[in-house]
Amino acid sequence: MPNNPSTKSGLGKFLGRLIDKQTQPSQKQQPTTEASINYSLYNVEAAEWAIRNTGATYSDISLEECESIGQAVSSFVRTRGFTVCKVKKLLSKYFDEERAELIAITEITRAYAHAAQIEGEKMKMEFPDVKVVKTWTTNNDDQVCPVCSLLDGREVGIFEYFLDGIFIPPAHAGCRCWIASSTALGE
Repeated sequence: MPNNPSTKSGLGKFLGRLIDKQTQPSQKQQPTTEASINYSLYNVEAAEWAIRNTGATYSDISLEECESIGQAVSSFVRTRGFTVCKVKKLLSKYFDEERAELIAITEITRAYAHAAQIEGEKMKMEFPDVKVVKTWTTNNDDQVCPVCSLLDGREVGIFEYFLDGIFIPPAHAGCRCWIASSTALGE
């Protein structure tokens, strides 16, 4: 996904476009010599990652709560029209409203970031001689924190950290950033 203002229209629109790509029929594409990522696979990767891993970063929740987070995030990824508010509502059974919303945003971000990372790593394995990079993107609004603002547009190798301790989003609880993996054929 290119890093330009038209793509910074909010996490919901970004995630919605990813979901739409999976559900729309394929369009005939022009042949290209550039290695690329099938962005529709993000949905599959994100949903599977969510089921297996979401909630594992929380030490103060039960197994049932952990599984409910994974199911809710997976539902968001797999179900057209499933919103962050619906995820929050599912999580409200276990958490207060504020924490449910924070977990929903953070874990949706984490699932999609892991999917993008996995797809970038797959591309690197398939094309070992090609430089594969990931680019950090924010929503470019007044809710972006100073750390994420600093990272916006930063490009690093697929196996590199953006900053010490920050390999992929989320950089913090409530982070709404994303990454896109691509090739750097011109370098």
